[in-house]
Formats: sequence, structure tokens, C-alpha cells
Amino acid sequence: MVCGKENYTIYWGATGYVVTRGDELLTSPHFMKKTYGDDPDATLLTVEHWGRNGGMHYLKTFIFNSSSKGITLLNQYLDADNSPRAEPVLTKCTGSVNVDVFFPED
Repeated sequence: MVCGKENYTIYWGATGYVVTRGDELLTSPHFMKKTYGDDPDATLLTVEHWGRNGGMHYLKTFIFNSSSKGITLLNQYLDADNSPRAEPVLTKCTGSVNVDVFFPED
């Protein structure tokens, strides 16, 4: 996926999945199905992007719209206690992700 000027890749296999931004591994990936806005069947992917010194970090939420197949990235800058430090930023993304593979029990 390309969001703004950043490239993100999701890798998955028998033991789970990981998300990278460029060549950097992001942490704590988690997929969930949830109502988001007017989409009752959206899929959300959250990951954390930590700075070199820890503490301040970004919570990145990729929103996969089930009807339009569009992808949006919501970036929220947080402090070490997970309190917001700035307004969240929305970015439209391009790319194609088959999110159904992350929910094999459905």
C-alpha cells in the first residue's frame, strides 16, 4: 500500500503477519472487523510505530472499506502514556489488500 509518500507492506504466513513501513518493522499488528463511519463491515488494522528513543510514537490505523475497497490511514501521535499529542491525520492510500485472508474462520 502507498499512503502519501510512505510504502507499507503486509506479510503473512502460517504463524501470523507483520507490517513494514519501507524497511522498518512496525509493532503490535492487529486486525479486527468493526463498524467504521457508514461501513458496517469495515476491516481495521492497527500497528504501532515507535521512535528510536521510545516514548513518543504513532498509532497507525488502516481502514479497509468493505464496499468501495478504498484504504485510508489514520495516524495518531501519542506520548509514552498513550495520550494524544496532536490531532489525528487521515491519508488516502492506494493498493489492493484482500483482508478476507486474515479471517479464515468466517
